[in-house]
Order: sequence, then C-alpha cells, then structure tokens
Amino acid sequence: MIANMDKISIVGLNQEKEKILNLLMMYGAVEVTETELEELTSVQDDGVDTTIRQLEENIGIAKKVLEYLGRLDTRKKPLFFQKRQIGLKNFNENLLLPTGVLGDIFKTNRYIESSNQLKSERNKIRADISLLEPWKSYSLPLDFTGTKSTQALLGTIPKESGTDFTAALQELGAAVTQIFENDKELGLSVIFHNSDETEITAYLRECGFSKAEIGREHNTVQQKIESLQKLAEEKEREILGLTKTLTDIAVTKDTFEIVYDYMNLKLQRCQEQKKLFGTQRCFLLTGWIVEEKADRVIRKLNEEFTVHIETRKPEKGEQYPILLKNNKLVRPFEIITKMYSLPIPGGLDPNPAMAPFFFLFFGIMLGDAGYGILLSLITAILLKKYKFEGAMDSMMRLMFLCGISTIFWGAMFGSWFGDLFAVLGKATGIEWFSNVKAWWFNPLEGSNVVKLLIFSFAMGGIHIAWGMALKAWILIKQGKWLDAVFDVGFWYCVLGGLVLMLLGINPIGTYLAAGGAVGLILTQGRSQKNIIMKFFSGIASLYDVTGYLSDILSYSRLLGLGLSTAVIAQVVNTMGSLAGFNLGGIIVFILVFLLGHTFNIAINTLGTYVHTSRLQYVEFFGKFYEGGGKEFTPLAIRTKYITLKEEEARS
Repeated sequence: MIANMDKISIVGLNQEKEKILNLLMMYGAVEVTETELEELTSVQDDGVDTTIRQLEENIGIAKKVLEYLGRLDTRKKPLFFQKRQIGLKNFNENLLLPTGVLGDIFKTNRYIESSNQLKSERNKIRADISLLEPWKSYSLPLDFTGTKSTQALLGTIPKESGTDFTAALQELGAAVTQIFENDKELGLSVIFHNSDETEITAYLRECGFSKAEIGREHNTVQQKIESLQKLAEEKEREILGLTKTLTDIAVTKDTFEIVYDYMNLKLQRCQEQKKLFGTQRCFLLTGWIVEEKADRVIRKLNEEFTVHIETRKPEKGEQYPILLKNNKLVRPFEIITKMYSLPIPGGLDPNPAMAPFFFLFFGIMLGDAGYGILLSLITAILLKKYKFEGAMDSMMRLMFLCGISTIFWGAMFGSWFGDLFAVLGKATGIEWFSNVKAWWFNPLEGSNVVKLLIFSFAMGGIHIAWGMALKAWILIKQGKWLDAVFDVGFWYCVLGGLVLMLLGINPIGTYLAAGGAVGLILTQGRSQKNIIMKFFSGIASLYDVTGYLSDILSYSRLLGLGLSTAVIAQVVNTMGSLAGFNLGGIIVFILVFLLGHTFNIAINTLGTYVHTSRLQYVEFFGKFYEGGGKEFTPLAIRTKYITLKEEEARS
C-alpha cells in the first residue's frame, strides 16, 4: 500500500533551526519542500552558501583521501562492505570534528599529492632513459655540435630511406655512423664540412632526417643515463617512504570515515536549510510527513523547541511523494516496481497484486529444486552474516523468496540439478535414486512439453485477467462504474467466450463472445461526437483482441526458460558421466558438475529475473498500472561508512 502523507508547516526560531533540522534527520519522516509563499523571502545572509562551498571542497578532499587509503589498507576486508555502528554520543559536533582531525585529512592529502608528483617525475625520468637507451653507444658529449670547420648532427631517418643513405652522404663528403636500428628507423651520427652544409642538409630533409631531442649537455649518453637512473632511484625511495607513511595511516582511517560522514550530513542539512524562508528571527519549513509518524515527531518538536506546527491532508489532485508500505513478504518485491516507476499519488500500489505472480513465475522459469536450494541457502547465509541496506537488502530477500519458489516447482517437475538422481541411480545401482520422481510431471518426458505450454498459457490468462480486474477496481473506486463495465466487463465476455469456444463449450462460449463484442462496438467509441465515428471506433476496438492473444503467447517464456534450464542441466550431467564412475571418472564428474551447474544457475537466474520482470511490466502493468510518482526522500541520516545506533538516535 501507499503510505498516507500529511502536509506539514513548521514555524520556529532561527536560533533553533539547526537543532530542529537535526531532530528531523534522526526521525527521517519529513521531506522538506520549497515554501510556496512568495511574500516570504530570506532577509539575512547566514553564510549558508559559503558553508556549503567549504563543505563540498572538504568533502571532495576527504573522498579522495579515503579512496586512496582504501587501496593501501592491508586489513582483511569482508565480501560485502559493512557500515560500522557508532552511538550518537560519539557523533557530536564538538567532539567529532576538531581542527586536528580535519587537519590530518589535509595533511594526508598533501602526502598523496606529493606521492603523485614524485611518481609523475619518476615516470618522466624513466621515459627519458628509454629515449636515451638506443643512443648509449654514442661516445661523444651530447653538446658536441662540431668544430670550427665541421658540423655534427644526431638524428633518425625512416628505415626504408636507409638503403642508399650512407653511400649517398659519403659521396657528398659526410662521415656517417649508424648508432642503432629498430623496426621503424635508423639512428645516425652525421659529420660534414661546413662547405658541404647546403647540399647535405637538403639531402637529409629529402630523406626525412629528424634531429634527436636527447639534450645538450657535456656528458655522454651513458653518463646521462647513469645520472638519470640515480635520480629515479632517489624519487623511488621518496615514494616508498610516503607509501609507508600512507599505509600506516590507512589502517587507522576510521576517524576520517566518521568525519567524512559528518561533513556529508552537515552538507545535507545546509542544503535543506536553503529551502527555508522567513524573517529576521523566525523561519518557515514546509514539507510532507508520513502520517503514522506525525504525532510522535510533532510531540518531540513541541517538547524540545518553541515551534508552531500545522498539518493537513493533501488536497484533491495535489502531488505528494510516494512511500510504499508493505509487509515483510511483499516488501522485497518493491524493488521490481521501483525499477519501473512508482505509482502516482492516489494510485494503486501494484506490489501486493504482483508479488505472488513474480514469485510463481520465477520458480517455474528456473524450475530446478537444487538451484532453488542453493539460491535460498546462499542468500540466507549472506543476510545472516551481513547487514545490507536499500536495494541490495531487497534484492537478497527477493532472491531468497524466489529460491523457495524454485525449490517447489523443481520438485513438481522432478528436476534436482537436472536429472542428477537418475544419473546417480544408473551409476550406483541404488534404487532410491531412481525412485526420485516428479511430484507432478517431468516436462522433458513424452508430450509433457505441450502440457507445460498449456499450463503456461493458463497462468498467463489468470495473470492478465487479474490485471484487468484491478483496472475495473480502480475505475469503480473513482466512481466510474459504467467505464468498468464497458472497458473491462465486455472484454471479460469476449475473452472468456473465446476460451470456452476453444474448450468446445458451445453455444455458451459463442453467445458470450458475441455479446461482449456487441457491447464493445456500442461503447468503445463513446468519446467520439459523430455517431458514425462512434460505430467505427467500436468496430476498430475489436482489433485489440490480437493484443490480448499476443500477451497470452508471451507466457510461453515460462516454458522456454524452464526447458532451457532443465536441458542444460541434463547436458552437464551427461558430459560429466562420460568418463565413467571409476576414480578418475568421479573426479571429472565433480569438476564438470561444479563448473557446468555454476554457469547454468548464474545465466538462467539472470535470464529468469529479466523475463519475469518483463511479464510484470508489459503484460500485467500494462492493463491497469499508472506510474510516474516521485519517491519520498525525507531529511534523514544518509551515511557511507557508519550507522548511528537507532536506540540512541531516537532517544
């Protein structure tokens, strides 16, 4: 169901503003909105914008520091990240954010920047060494450019130009020495008399000669390489020193995480504060509050602060945020609806109606009891061991429930890791294995595929009919009784009649379908003003029967996914048993079993989730559901690293 919301207005003193916001954050029951009273404006500059900018800058630095330290933290990390629990008393502003702690974050950031700078310098040096390496056999100083009567050039030419290069230059009077050769180019030293400069430089340009950019100093290449290597080693020692310092800090970064969360909470509070307007001494806060929490929050505000509070119910057509409220069994399925769209204000929460079908369809599609046991067991262990939040918690609980459905349908279809029991019975001769049969029927035996297909279509028909019933209920709730009859009742007659005709139940089926068709022809064009258009619109509406038939056919995916899981599982078992059941064969079977079934459960669990969701979104929601609601986002404690103990937070 959708939680009831009340519009709330709070008038309080500016001097108590932050404390009031803190209390609202603790309860997480109020979503603050922009005030709608244009005559109220902020008359004071309380430095909120400046505070926000400073907090954003500090948070950015802290985030960078924590991400860097996270990579250096040598402590054993859990499979899933878990927030640390701390009490509210340790989350006090005066104790939590001393200058020294924030100063340590800035100091650590300087260490990181220094380390990054040193790494950049070291990499530059290494790049310079790599550039010099091919030239290390060149024995002349790098600053040697010739004598009074000669010139010396050091450079490269494309390899394809070097065939006749040396001979041609020698004919021109130059001395050419090859320093190195690689796949693309030749490294050369060219010395020539000044009188030959014009001719030789022109030829060099023609051959694509490029001067080497390796420095101009009174050292040989080898001497420069040795000097750079020493410098690189110095940089590396400095980097290692800083890395050790940062590693030591990394294992004690818990305080940094608390400070990060504190600053984020303060930023959230400041951002909400910008939505408040008022006078020199007072402020006005408007928003939405969860109805069931309103009395407790209002009572607490009145006890601790000087405030005036008013609440009211939403006016007709007024948009309010959506908070879904369901029991523990339905709540995990809310994530499916949220991925699609939340219901509009005053609309219908589809989760109680959708959850049973999602539960059943998932189990039918995956359809293997062994896979279901693994799915439920693994998620149960993870839920027991770790404290998940938000979407991850919902997904884990959803998979646990879907695993239970898979166990049931797997047993109904006789699939336990495919035909594992049959394979073991044949291999061991143990009769018990061979006696494990399907509780209902095995889809892979005989004509049972058709039986499963018919069952899939029947489930689809029930699913669609339920969606149509919800549409009728919505129309009746809105006072549109005739619309419910015209738009849903007549379609029930048409589709129900067609089903009866298909089953050979006549003439009832024929009369029912014909009566429904006549009803549609007479009513579906009622929005048209022209009588002819009314008639033709009614006739055209009958074409929608193809849409319903297409929807029914979509449920064949229940058959398709179920069979694919079962077939792949059997193939895995068959491949594993090919080596026999001697010692070597057993080892092969175990390996093939583990790898094959791991792949099968992974790929088909994903496929099952996607296709089950599609049946809800397209075939089911399309019949009645209207999305577009805005999720309720209250002023609340939203942290990344810590969790405040609830009993202390609400004391």
